Amino acid sequence: MRGFGALGVICVHVGIVVNNRISPAGAALQAWFDFVVAFFLVTALYFALRGEKAASAPWGPWLRQRFDRLMVPYFIWSAIYLALHVLKLCLGHQSGAVRSLFQDPVGLLLNGGTGLALYFLPLLFISLVVAHALRTFLASAPLGLLGLGLAGTAVAASFMKDTGNAYDLGTATGFNHALPGLNAFPPARLLLALLADAVRSLPLIAAAAILVRTLPSLKKHSPAWPLLAGVSALAVPPLAAQFGASGYVPEVVAGTGAFLVGWGLPFPAGRMATVVGAFSYGVYLVHQVVLEAMQVVAQKTQLELPSLTLGGVILVSLIAYGLSMMIVGAASRGGPFLRRLFALR
Repeated sequence: MRGFGALGVICVHVGIVVNNRISPAGAALQAWFDFVVAFFLVTALYFALRGEKAASAPWGPWLRQRFDRLMVPYFIWSAIYLALHVLKLCLGHQSGAVRSLFQDPVGLLLNGGTGLALYFLPLLFISLVVAHALRTFLASAPLGLLGLGLAGTAVAASFMKDTGNAYDLGTATGFNHALPGLNAFPPARLLLALLADAVRSLPLIAAAAILVRTLPSLKKHSPAWPLLAGVSALAVPPLAAQFGASGYVPEVVAGTGAFLVGWGLPFPAGRMATVVGAFSYGVYLVHQVVLEAMQVVAQKTQLELPSLTLGGVILVSLIAYGLSMMIVGAASRGGPFLRRLFALR
């Protein structure tokens, strides 16, 4: 499931290779893959809550473990992507762009330098912190109460997004419309961004808690309902889009649907599936380097790439995914530094 999610992230960012020249059909596929962030969150929260339940490690060791797993790679790769971007600008003699890049250091910190997908790691970290704080309630609350919590928090998260108060990647701010003055102060801006992430995570946490309580073990024969429910949930956003109501569908719907589809499909739990899952985090971290390298190769060879069609988006995504897997696989045979760099256990 994690490997498919990583492929979806690459598909969303594949426009880097051709300077975002994507055909309408290819863009539609990218839009369909918008569920991957919510899918990653539901998946991570599900396995975290299933492992913790009501009993868990004290806060100190728990925070150190999560910070080391998520935030250390975040800071390392933020520095890597920022350095590569500065190098590209310098080679292009764009010194003015370099100066403007550093005019918003808080934005660079919150967005992971110039890494397109790194913002997800603080979001995941905050989601896990909130889930850990609520673990006793989530393990003991009646399912009906969790369902009400899911509905209420989904409405709250959607309202926050609709009013422009969700975390904004463009401005690297949260609650910008509700509290614009506070965002002028870096510490307050950081706290508001984290608070926006926490509100966004609440319905996903509720969904993961319900799934922990209702899904059978993977070791048992899985009933048909998770797959049917997942397919139905994934059909909701495109169906709503046909009626101009896609903005009213909370992201938890597609994220939970994708999780249920992954759970319900009869994939064999072999060595390949284990490797794909183990390497997915590293693929997520390195894929932008691979896509930008493909862009440079196309430019240096003066290869005039046309707009990517639906098939082109799929083909380039698979090539980038394969190259990323090869890089992470090579790192897995390296020393402790390389394994840490690519977040390999």
